[in-house]
Amino acid sequence: MDLAKFAPLIEAAGKHANLKAGADGSHSQLDLIRNYAKANPHDPLVEAARANNLLSEAGGETWIAAGNISLSSFYWWAVGGGLAFPGVIPLAFLFGGKGHDWKAWSTFVSVVAGSFVIDPKVIANFPEFHLEKTPIGWVKKGPCNFSLSEGGVGPAGGVNMQLWSTSGIYWGSVGGIAPGIGGVSISGQLDLVWQGF
Repeated sequence: MDLAKFAPLIEAAGKHANLKAGADGSHSQLDLIRNYAKANPHDPLVEAARANNLLSEAGGETWIAAGNISLSSFYWWAVGGGLAFPGVIPLAFLFGGKGHDWKAWSTFVSVVAGSFVIDPKVIANFPEFHLEKTPIGWVKKGPCNFSLSEGGVGPAGGVNMQLWSTSGIYWGSVGGIAPGIGGVSISGQLDLVWQGF
C-alpha cells in the first residue's frame, strides 16, 4: 500500500460536510442486531455483542467514514482503498487484499460513505494492530474481515462493504455508486494501515 495516498484521502474526506445519508445503512444494520438480541438474549453472538457495547441502549453513537474502494476481479480479485473519519481527522486507514471467488466478476472504482458503530480510535487500538515506523511516521498495521457486494448495469450500480474485527466485532459499513457492468459478492481478510490514531 502506498502510504502517500493518506494525504489525498484525508483531504477528500474532510470536504464531506454532510454524510448523514451514507450512515443510514449502519443504523439499520445495528437496529437489526438489537431486534435479534431482544428476541434471543442468551444467544452466544448476542452475548458477545453485548460485551463489546454494541447493544447498550446509550450506545447509539456513530462515526462518519468516507473514502474510496477499488476492485478488479475475474475470479481472482484485488480490492484496495481507504477510509477517513471527517470528525476525527487525521484518523484514517488504507486497506488492501486479494483472493479468489467464483462470484467475483467486476471492476470498479467508487467513492463511498457510511458510518462505524465502534469508535475508530478504539478500533485502531485493538490487539491485532501493531506499531510500525514508516517514512510518514508511526502507523499501525493489522488485519480485519470484510464482505463486499456490488452489482448493477451502467451508472445505476451500487457497492456496499462491511468491516469487522478478526474476533468478530462489527465495525460498520460504507456504500456508494459503482458504475460499470458486472457484479461481485466476496468476503475475506484485508490488511489495514492506520494513521492518526
